[in-house]
Amino acid sequence: MDRFVIKKGTAKTSESLKVVSQEANSNRNRCSPRKRGLSGEGGTSKCRKTSGTTNTKVDLNLKWRNLRGESFNCDYAVLYSPSAARTLLKACEEELIYNTGDLAKVQIFGQFHNIPRKQVAFGDPGLSYRFSGVEVPARPWTPLMEGIRDRVQEATGHKFNFVLVNRYKDGNDHMGEHRDDEKDLVREAPIASLSLGQKRDFIFKHCDARGKSAKRAMDPVKLELEHGSLLMMNYPTNRYWYHSLPVRKKALGVRINMTFRSMVTSK
Repeated sequence: MDRFVIKKGTAKTSESLKVVSQEANSNRNRCSPRKRGLSGEGGTSKCRKTSGTTNTKVDLNLKWRNLRGESFNCDYAVLYSPSAARTLLKACEEELIYNTGDLAKVQIFGQFHNIPRKQVAFGDPGLSYRFSGVEVPARPWTPLMEGIRDRVQEATGHKFNFVLVNRYKDGNDHMGEHRDDEKDLVREAPIASLSLGQKRDFIFKHCDARGKSAKRAMDPVKLELEHGSLLMMNYPTNRYWYHSLPVRKKALGVRINMTFRSMVTSK
């Protein structure tokens, strides 16, 4: 298994996953996550605006690490300092109210099951997210969520009109393997994933290397994302790689994850 561990400024990986350290003022910033759209399957990038996104004010102080592999294109940076991340997590714990009832279920093989975590969504008027047999409507942006969204937009240069928030009370709460490939999402737009709280393993598996009917042998990619970090999942990662947050019994703390998305709007 490829292992990419981001801890105290270090990274470990195998040869099949390239990690490029991108300093704030390096020449690579000309083709940073804020300006780059991915073209093709093999990691070829061009400095162009990604479809469905809008460039905004950028944060030139972030130090991005670029993860590259076959059809794999992600970028990682620490968005909030430890103290700022703690303050933000505390505010989320005090203010966020999560969905209940039918909105807290998913459909699997025709049967509805409780989601093994808490969930809520915020977004522009009229937006909703359909997945696994349910439709999650966006609640209006609150000052807290607007502030976080604006910070993510400033850091990435992409505009997001929807965020799905997942709360994991401890390592028993989890998320199964899936791809965010719903038609509601703007094609080729990146997904920005903000992590707060408990570190958890985040695992990618290529679509050709899953299960007993796998077409070929291909190692998963395992990420450990720290408190206050931002992971950009760029095209075509989500087209070819499934991702999951598996059960981890030794993870005792709360984790809140926010995935900012560009949703299709009616014309």
